Amino acid sequence: MHHDTFTPQFVQAVLAAIPVCRAKFPGEDARIHRGALLVVDGAVTTTCHETSVASGTTDGKKYLVNTHCGCEDATRRAPGGRCKHMFAKWLMHRALRTSFSLGLTPAQAEAWRTQHTEALRDARAAAGEMVAQAAQGSTWEGRLQ
Repeated sequence: MHHDTFTPQFVQAVLAAIPVCRAKFPGEDARIHRGALLVVDGAVTTTCHETSVASGTTDGKKYLVNTHCGCEDATRRAPGGRCKHMFAKWLMHRALRTSFSLGLTPAQAEAWRTQHTEALRDARAAAGEMVAQAAQGSTWEGRLQ
């Protein structure tokens, strides 16, 4: 599933997953927020067998992310190999589980997306802005209502 098809529930689920991830991996805020931006930018593609994440710096390059990532950050610098691509995968999967548990089936999500294309563009821009603000340390929890 390629989540270029956002719903408001999915965007909320991505944003709600950020503090959970931050609590689990203290000190990894920058990579977590860059991973979240990859998710809201539609750079994550997932199937039941694998997840690929587009590079945030090299056009056309994708990383297959399962139990590890082959990017330079994961192999050389990131603690435990936890790069932005790994966090993007984790955030994507958590957001998918959460948004689907809110009662929206994939067919309903697609129908909603078809009817609300312009609103989705606005939601994507707002989500990107919220993630960027969260990365700078401002709070966004109150905006989820």
